[in-house]
Amino acid sequence: MKHTTPTLLALLVAAGASAAPQTTARTNSENFDGFSISLGGSQVTQSGSTLLQEIYQEITVNANDDTTGGTGPGGSNEPDTYDIRQETGSHGYNNKDAFNGQVALAYNLAISENFLIGLEVAMQFGASTRFVSIAEIPGAGNDINELIETSNTWSVALKPSYTISEKFMVYAKVSRANAKISGNIDLQVASIEGLLGDELSFNHTVGGLGLGLGFEYNFDAHWFLQGEIERISFNSYRKTQTSGTFNSTLVDGALVTDAGAQAGEFYRGTADVGVNLSKATISLGYRF
Repeated sequence: MKHTTPTLLALLVAAGASAAPQTTARTNSENFDGFSISLGGSQVTQSGSTLLQEIYQEITVNANDDTTGGTGPGGSNEPDTYDIRQETGSHGYNNKDAFNGQVALAYNLAISENFLIGLEVAMQFGASTRFVSIAEIPGAGNDINELIETSNTWSVALKPSYTISEKFMVYAKVSRANAKISGNIDLQVASIEGLLGDELSFNHTVGGLGLGLGFEYNFDAHWFLQGEIERISFNSYRKTQTSGTFNSTLVDGALVTDAGAQAGEFYRGTADVGVNLSKATISLGYRF
């Protein structure tokens, strides 16, 4: 009996140890997985360019015109007059910064000890606006006053990530972004005053592709700091405005025949507006 009690105690201790819950150390990536929300601010720089094309046509039909090419009865052959001008020019924006708020919802999934794949939906609050006043259409002598505003920017992003430690993670970012661009381009073209009002106005939603890099730093199991840089290139938006009717007797600026030509004026202004956004964002986040 002397040896029975110690042996029994040893067995009980061993059984208790095996029955106790086993704890496994978390991998680095598991410290970053799950749902999160973040709120922060972005320094936004808008850049881009506008390609402006103008076509102006003026036709005068003379009363004594003989469309057969010879001298008609009662008058001499006086041909119609055609005035065709086509001007093209482009200019870039002067960079201007704005500070916007941003909120983002994200989910990170740990796929290995150090790698994660993330999905993020982000929305920016605020707008970036720029004003440009230049004269850069070759030979046209036209002033251009352009006001462009970008707002309501939101994006859906895929974020492959790599953990450096249990507290620090870096990631790349590929996003599909949408934004509203609005504004007006004041052409101030003296040769066509009275035809159109000389202004192209627009309000349109455009899509684009964003590329970025960022990091997350865990303060504890829930709170983290996030920082990233991103460049979004939006698809260009074309705005066209016309006045009058283009005369069908002209093909590529060459006179085919003046039979049936009607007196009048035609103007078409086309602006291809391109916008890019460069962002630097700092956010405070909470992981659930």
